[in-house]
Amino acid sequence: MKIASWIAFAFFTYATVVQYNDPDAPIWMAQYGFAAVASFFYAIDIVQAVNLAWASVAIAVFQSGFYLKSIAQNSFMNTHPIEFASELGGTIIVLAWTIVLIKTAFFNRTHREEAT
Repeated sequence: MKIASWIAFAFFTYATVVQYNDPDAPIWMAQYGFAAVASFFYAIDIVQAVNLAWASVAIAVFQSGFYLKSIAQNSFMNTHPIEFASELGGTIIVLAWTIVLIKTAFFNRTHREEAT
């Protein structure tokens, strides 16, 4: 899981940097940034990785709702539903990864407690 965390850290760091020219860059930089830092913390065994992952989940859930609503509304008016769908895809990637981090951290913590 550590190798996957390093790969996710590199991917989300890159995703954060390339958002610089996006019109809604702060939202995306926060979302990808939280996922990158949570991946880094998980890779080096810092407990706060779970807290950052939860923050990333909160942002992703909020954005998912917004994009789903926008896709539904704009699909009837033919105004940029493809852009909203691709942004929803990025949000789902972050959401899926951070849920994996949270589940893995919880699983590891539970097994450590049972071993002691």
